[in-house]
Amino acid sequence: MLSLNSQVLDQPIVAIDTETSGAYPLNAEICEVAAVKYYKGKEIDRYQSLVRIGHAMPKEIEDIHGISDAMLKDAPAMSEIAQPLFAFIQDAVLIGHHIQFDMGFLAIEFEKYCKQLPENIVLCTSLLSRALFSESPNHKLQTLVDFLRLDKGTAHRAMDDAIACLQLFLRCLERVPEDATLKELEETQDLHIEWSQFSLNHFLDDRVGSDLVALIRQQQTCFINYKSPNNKKDNYREIMPKGLVLNPQKGFVPALCLKDMKDKRFYIERIQEVKLTNPYES
Repeated sequence: MLSLNSQVLDQPIVAIDTETSGAYPLNAEICEVAAVKYYKGKEIDRYQSLVRIGHAMPKEIEDIHGISDAMLKDAPAMSEIAQPLFAFIQDAVLIGHHIQFDMGFLAIEFEKYCKQLPENIVLCTSLLSRALFSESPNHKLQTLVDFLRLDKGTAHRAMDDAIACLQLFLRCLERVPEDATLKELEETQDLHIEWSQFSLNHFLDDRVGSDLVALIRQQQTCFINYKSPNNKKDNYREIMPKGLVLNPQKGFVPALCLKDMKDKRFYIERIQEVKLTNPYES
């Protein structure tokens, strides 16, 4: 098992990236995944696959990554690739650029098809680059590729972004001591990230969580009692949920607030109750 006290380059490293059919888990799916494995100073393996999805690719999303319905027609389903992908990343330090996004989608699939989550030590090159390359104009992957003059591939395709992420990570290591441990890198990114923080199964154990997930999947409006724990007064709002974002910080439900017709984030810790009908009219 990997240890946070190990030196970084003594462990296999896997850089991973996903492309999806939308911004949020449950209402969107992974349509491509790629990973690059690096060990003892060299790349040793790659994994890449398009993934067939269960709905039409939105045009605005296709315009971003260029993955069309025609390209996915004969691609394997997630049920076919989840186990091989799980095996590929297991027992490695997992890195990604804003990796919380990828883990939010992947955790759902691993729990569904592998019945477990991996146990990687996880590092985020977005957070590391913010700490180590503060002089960069911003810390988007493509900006950093240009700023650091890394090899350019096709932006927003999984394999090229995974390769860029690995190159960025190796440049980050040039700005830390040669004998830096994984724990020291985790302290540099100032966030502990682990798979359990993205567990949909854990979220479903809660009544509010199970109700929310069902409504998100049905794309159905609902009323949420949205208030801080020390506020005893009910505060129901009608929303159209658009997905579920679980993460190490504040998980939230992105939704259209039907009162003012604006997209907002509703933080899970403040959702006290979920109802299908207007409680003020009952």
